[in-house]
Amino acid sequence: MANILVNLMTWNTGGGIGSKQSYLKAFNSLKQDQHKFYIIISNPSEDDIRAYPNLKFVDNLTPPIKIIEKVFFYEKKIAIISKSLNIDLLLNFGDIPARVPTKQLFYFDWPYAVYNNFSLWLRFKPKEIISKLAKRLYFFLTIKRCDSFIVQTNTMKNRLRFVHKKNNIYVVDVGFDAMEAKNYQSNELVINKTPTLIYPTAMYPHKNMNILIDVAKILKLQNFKLKFVLTINSLSGNSEANFCKKVLKAGLDDYFVFLGRLDRSELLEKINNSTAIIMPTLIETYGLPYLEAQYLRKPMFTSRRDFSEDVCGNSAFYFDPLNPNDIASVIIKNINNKDKLLNKLLESDKLLDKRITWQKSTDNINNIINLMLNN
Repeated sequence: MANILVNLMTWNTGGGIGSKQSYLKAFNSLKQDQHKFYIIISNPSEDDIRAYPNLKFVDNLTPPIKIIEKVFFYEKKIAIISKSLNIDLLLNFGDIPARVPTKQLFYFDWPYAVYNNFSLWLRFKPKEIISKLAKRLYFFLTIKRCDSFIVQTNTMKNRLRFVHKKNNIYVVDVGFDAMEAKNYQSNELVINKTPTLIYPTAMYPHKNMNILIDVAKILKLQNFKLKFVLTINSLSGNSEANFCKKVLKAGLDDYFVFLGRLDRSELLEKINNSTAIIMPTLIETYGLPYLEAQYLRKPMFTSRRDFSEDVCGNSAFYFDPLNPNDIASVIIKNINNKDKLLNKLLESDKLLDKRITWQKSTDNINNIINLMLNN
């Protein structure tokens, strides 16, 4: 039995929140004669401790926000924790490889380190550009600290290997909740007079949400009725408020529905009631809505990029995410065509047969840990 330190400190936003809880639940379910898992999360609550009795939580830790706090966390704090707990291996779901006196298995899920399309960075404010460039440099300077890596797809494996010339990169698919799939899976197409395309995301620059305004303008000129359902509203933040104002100013309020932030059950219900999911994203390591589309049986309209084609294969309708005319054309040709939608769902079902649960995903990670400890 070994002592394993699991750093999940920064998984506090977006899909990371649900994924963190899923991994904690799965680690808690591992056989107790295997390893002792110590968990780093932000301020573990009494509910966390009760929900996962087989895990040991490191107390009194808050997420590092300032640059100097982040540097101290990865350069010193994790090492101090590792020494105090006699840790044998660090499973690091963090942003940066830590300086630790143990073996380190790094879970890589930051696409900006392996995509060199810097035109995307121009979408960020100057302060954000500097922050991302600094993080990218920091990552490359510390990458050799990692003994092995976990990535989510073969595309990410190939891209990471291009910058890290080693073979110790393992692919572990993202898990899904089998019970959730059973409870919310849709067995019928939603065919409405006005089709709905839901985009379940926050308004990050790489999510490319603004392109939908241009798409809506084209659809309106062609008198093609459709609604984009977005999980933002004017109260979600300044960028979201500006987006909502642009929609109103362009006279496109009949093409958009603003839901705001939803809890998990509400989101799944909204996806179920939609015709399809749309993702004009520009960069991802995986993209959880791709997996959700498969196990909820919803057609996917998305960007033609290597990361999306890896996860979606032949199950998606692809478009150029920088070309609103192409996006509009793909939607118009397919969204009301029942046969085409059903064919994509059949392809999606084939992919779903190969997907794994969160428990299986965690078992695979545990197998890598055992391999590293035995070498």
